[in-house]
Amino acid sequence: LCEAHARLLMFYTREGEIGDDARSVVSKEGFEPVEVEVRQLKLESKEVFLLMPWVIRHKIDESSPLWSHTLQDLEDQRTEFVLILEGSTASTSQTMQAKQSYLPCEILLNHEFESCCGIDDKGRYEIDFDRVNATRPQRPPA
Repeated sequence: LCEAHARLLMFYTREGEIGDDARSVVSKEGFEPVEVEVRQLKLESKEVFLLMPWVIRHKIDESSPLWSHTLQDLEDQRTEFVLILEGSTASTSQTMQAKQSYLPCEILLNHEFESCCGIDDKGRYEIDFDRVNATRPQRPPA
């Protein structure tokens, strides 16, 4: 992909009056109408260079809508994060889009990705695809 960029959306339910624009969601009991809010989360970098694996980050600070929420809060609000990666193909300039959804139960707090990139014995960059999703507990700041 050329000129790739990322967006991170947060979908969550809202308590209170159900309006005309409510969506229906499936629960264990069947369909039920709920108010769904959508917020775009600020990313540290929206531009993505796809030559190597890329970590897309949203910083949780006082300006983040996640600042005062626990994972349980997010589960209670039926939160879902949707990452959208868009770009165009080099050969046709056709726009491409990929989406990935994440639920609160898939979030690991205080973890970071392990490195999956290295240099082989001939001095060439290599990626260990078995480690692309590997994480470890985050190191405390020095």
